[in-house]
Amino acid sequence: MKTVYTPDALPVLPVFSQAAISGDFVYMSGNIGCTKEFELHAALENTGTALKAAGSDLKHIVKANIYMMDMEKEFGLMNEIYATCVGVKYLPFSAAVETECVAEISK
Repeated sequence: MKTVYTPDALPVLPVFSQAAISGDFVYMSGNIGCTKEFELHAALENTGTALKAAGSDLKHIVKANIYMMDMEKEFGLMNEIYATCVGVKYLPFSAAVETECVAEISK
């Protein structure tokens, strides 16, 4: 397994990685936005940036989970992008949106 860090994505705490590569797949979790106003877009952009650093992209995602604090506020917009959304009571750092995914490495 190889861990991925890129300066183009949001930094992570030392005990985490931005992504992990195992075989032909990239595994990611804990992508959040850095500002309340743009959290949804920032979380997805950060996911795309880390996937690119790992040799993949958003088009190669085979599984994605999106966790949202306010389903009524964010569900419509997120559902336009991904069909699976889960409402939660708490996210780290008071985030409103968090993404995790598994993607195939582009060949």
